[in-house]
Amino acid sequence: MTRMRERNSTRTTMRQCDDDSATIRWRQYESTMATMRERDGTMTRMRQYDNDYATIRWRECENAMTRMRKRESTMTRMRQYDDDSATIRWRECENAMAIMR
Repeated sequence: MTRMRERNSTRTTMRQCDDDSATIRWRQYESTMATMRERDGTMTRMRQYDNDYATIRWRECENAMTRMRKRESTMTRMRQYDDDSATIRWRECENAMAIMR
């Protein structure tokens, strides 16, 4: 199991957990998997992963909060939140896996 955390836009810390032990390493960035978190109504902070690599970017977002999960390599199921309501849609995705919060 591997968890990655942002440090800055080009270098990240990676926490690698194996049973009860954990290793923390620095890694450079490339992108295939994305984790996005809400920042405000129009801008979103996106964390992109490619195996052991991660980066943070700001991206335009029309939704207050969006969560995406892997479904297939090209299609993802997107759950869109606006206050207390949720909408589920299928969307084309160029990444192997996308998780958005």
